Amino acid sequence: MNNSQSPTLCRCGIAAAFRQVRKTGPNEGRFFWNCSRVNATRCDFFKWAVEDSALSTSDDYKSDDENEERRSLLGKRRKEEAFWMNKEEEIRSKRQRKGYDSQPDKIITTPGSNAASTHESDTIHATKYMLTPSTPTSFVISSPISPTPISIPLYAQSVQESFVDKAGEEIISMLRNYLAKQERVANGYKLARDESREKLKNVKREMDLLMNQVKSLEKECELCRRESEVLKAENVLLQKQLVDVKKV
Repeated sequence: MNNSQSPTLCRCGIAAAFRQVRKTGPNEGRFFWNCSRVNATRCDFFKWAVEDSALSTSDDYKSDDENEERRSLLGKRRKEEAFWMNKEEEIRSKRQRKGYDSQPDKIITTPGSNAASTHESDTIHATKYMLTPSTPTSFVISSPISPTPISIPLYAQSVQESFVDKAGEEIISMLRNYLAKQERVANGYKLARDESREKLKNVKREMDLLMNQVKSLEKECELCRRESEVLKAENVLLQKQLVDVKKV
């Protein structure tokens, strides 16, 4: 229903929509302003319209007695709304002093309040897929409850102390055994390391001996090659001498 010009903007910065309550209840027939967007993007802006102007435009055909009764009922509703809004401010101030969460959607839900829930399914007390508000019948304020510490009886304190002492001794014994085991493992690693180092030294010594033998063999091969060359040269000389002898 948008037959009236919006007197203000909603929290989204757009013109508010002028609507009328259609649901059966105490607020049936009342006019109000709220956000004109759909449920998914609607803000929590809500404001009751001035019933006198709405009454004058929609109830001219009624008799004076009916209008008077309607005005009396509207005045009573205004008093109830003022009471609930004052109650809301009092509770909100109390929660802020105590450090509780004071967000509007977590403090209280009251009829005709701007602090209505901002959830999609509960905007201005409207049920899902419906745009008209309804007046809640009650509200609940939750307060944190601190856990009560459990005290230990006197006759159980000695048992607890002995149990703690025994448990401490067992833990110390377990730690000592674990440390001794780790020390044995570390000593085993050290022995294996020393043995590996000794084996490596032996391998290096054997490699040095083999390298020396290789060098000796190389020298012998060189001597044999030279002797072979000398023998070849002598053979050539002998052949020349034989040729000369045959000629003579």
